[in-house]
Amino acid sequence: IKEVPAALFRCTCLIRLNVDDNEIEHLPDSIGHCTRLTLLSFCNNKLKTLPAAMDSLTGLRDLRLSHNQLTLSTSYFLASLTTLQILYLDDNRMTALPVAIGSLVNLEELKIAGNALRDPPMKIINGGIKIIRDYLSYNVRYETDQSDLAPARNKSRGNKAAVRVTEVETEDACKFAEAFASSTAVGHSIQNAVDGGLGKGAFWQSLSGVENVHVEVNLGTRFSIQRVELCWRSNFSPKRYTLEVSEEGRQWFLVRRVVWTDPKKPEESDKVTPGEEHVTVLHDAYGTNRVDVITLRDETNPVLSSALPATGVQWLRLHMSRRWFNSYRLNDIRAWGNRIEGASGMTVDGQDTKISFVDA
Repeated sequence: IKEVPAALFRCTCLIRLNVDDNEIEHLPDSIGHCTRLTLLSFCNNKLKTLPAAMDSLTGLRDLRLSHNQLTLSTSYFLASLTTLQILYLDDNRMTALPVAIGSLVNLEELKIAGNALRDPPMKIINGGIKIIRDYLSYNVRYETDQSDLAPARNKSRGNKAAVRVTEVETEDACKFAEAFASSTAVGHSIQNAVDGGLGKGAFWQSLSGVENVHVEVNLGTRFSIQRVELCWRSNFSPKRYTLEVSEEGRQWFLVRRVVWTDPKKPEESDKVTPGEEHVTVLHDAYGTNRVDVITLRDETNPVLSSALPATGVQWLRLHMSRRWFNSYRLNDIRAWGNRIEGASGMTVDGQDTKISFVDA
């Protein structure tokens, strides 16, 4: 068969589904209705992508996707499958493992042979599941630069994130940025949050009811970032989120973890992870129009400064994982700092260049 009958996914009590050895090319979003699934197997098919609606399959323990055509470049839904114990991704077309695998704390069996993987490096893969998971997790910090292992970025993305080389004084790096969000409500593009405040009243909003949402911002070239400001709209800040930075978009450094605490219910509050006290902030309320200021360069906090990329920051990643209300909303994301002298970037016509500038 070439497609799964739509009626099948109306069987909300379905527990195990095996559709191996067919010619299925895609899965419908309605698969998310089968929230009781514990085993899902689509080996030996022709799948190229997977629907984000699979983040509803939170009881899934066994996911088998061997021998397909998957790249899984932005499979954020995997982060929701925290009960997953078995994951087969062998013989696909991946060049890098999804970072969301780092969230699969119960994973016991992982098959990834038969892919042309460039990231993680082979020494990490040979270390086994725990080493791979640690490498991909949001918390891990590596001292060595792995940028040569990262897949090349598409030039078209550089066009959209064009650095205007004629403008030598820049204060807000995000004003010239391209952004991507894994969930966006109609009429509230993530670009509304990186316009430098030019769009009065415009803001980004996630889809209603979506808990795990990622936002990535490409600054277009490397900056020495002093601080990042997240300007939340009304009461729609997250209960829980992390902010990470990267030089090349593959190796990430944690700079802020916000968690929720309730003085009246300490047993239900989030716990501070040992070793992350210097980047963790606790909130007990959403705060109306709250502005979170994350300082990246602080002489009084050498632990934080030493955890940053030594060669500058080009990418920001925001991961929101718990809501106060029905959605997340951002007025603005701002990153204040100076462009790195001589850093590679893109001109407005998409050509690689070297940038000279006057410090902002």
